[in-house]
Order: sequence, then structure tokens, then C-alpha cells
Amino acid sequence: MTRDPLFAKSWDRRETPPDSIYLKKHLQDVLVAAEQVLDATAAMQLMSLGLPRDPWEDDLRRVVRLAAALHDMGKCNDQFQKMLRGLVRSQTLRHEWATLLILQQSGWSDWLRPALGENHEIAWRMVRWCIAGHHPAYGRSAPPEPGDGRAEMHLPLDHPDVDAVTIWLAATFGLNEAPALQPFKVDFVEPDEPHL
Repeated sequence: MTRDPLFAKSWDRRETPPDSIYLKKHLQDVLVAAEQVLDATAAMQLMSLGLPRDPWEDDLRRVVRLAAALHDMGKCNDQFQKMLRGLVRSQTLRHEWATLLILQQSGWSDWLRPALGENHEIAWRMVRWCIAGHHPAYGRSAPPEPGDGRAEMHLPLDHPDVDAVTIWLAATFGLNEAPALQPFKVDFVEPDEPHL
């Protein structure tokens, strides 16, 4: 995969691409939107679940904020990037599941968990559930079965845009410097069964 900028969304190619199509800016925008939704509805969401604001609101905010900031990291894969550029029609594994693969990379979960406070084990599960389910659709398997995508997917986690995202995450969530991420490849052994 080239070192072209990492996209998160498509855009009208007749126009200059807006900043919001790039991965880091998209993650930042979604975090801001999540914070606005929390400001407007967190208390009501907790009340509807029968949970008091103290202590649950802080936990809710930490989980939602981190999930929002990470939710589309899996778009850093060659298939998704080629799909947005019109070079392929589909991806073998959807980006939300690719995000979960990234979160399993060496040291990343240990690096991110302090952003979740003391109950980080349960909260970390919730973050991953939020990411896995952020594109619900009737009839879509979870994780989705590989469609007509290629037999392998490359995740270039040494890309400069990924470095920029990790620097932003560290600053936003008060984390230490991120452990180095290495690019990796996912091989899909059978057309209907990924080998992960």
C-alpha cells in the first residue's frame, strides 16, 4: 500500500476533498459528536437503565469517548482504501472487525486501558462491543463472512497517518507514548472462513 493519505469516507471527486474525509479528522469529529450526545443525553440514558449518575456517568463517558475515538481505525487497510478510491468494489472483512484486530496488536490494549479508569477490564470489553456493533444491519453476520473480497488484507500500521492518530489519542486521553505498531496481513484461507 502506498503512503497516500488514509481516508475514512468517500466524497464527491469533482470537489476538493474536505478535511473530514481523512482518518484522523474523522475520528476527531466523531469524538466531538459523541461528547455532544453525552452532554445532552448521558443522564437520561442512565436513568432509563435505572443507574444513578454517580458513579456510572464517568464510566459511560470514558467508554463512549474511547470507542468513538477508535471506532474506524480498521479503515487503515488496503481493501478499504482501494474501495474508497474506486479500485475495488468490496472488502473481505468489514472495517469495524479490522479495528478489533488492530486493538489486539502488541501492547495496544495495555496502552489504551488507563483511559478507562479503575474498571478498565469491563470497560475495555464494552469499548470493543461498541466498535464491533457500530454498523448494525439486519441480516449482517457478526463478524461478517468474507464476501467477494480478496484472499488477504494488509493493515499498514506503520503509516504516518496512524502515527498522527496515536499521538492525538495519547494527548486526548492522557496516555503515554503509544507502542510501535507493525504492519500486518490477514490471510483468508477459505472464501467463507477467515483465518485469524
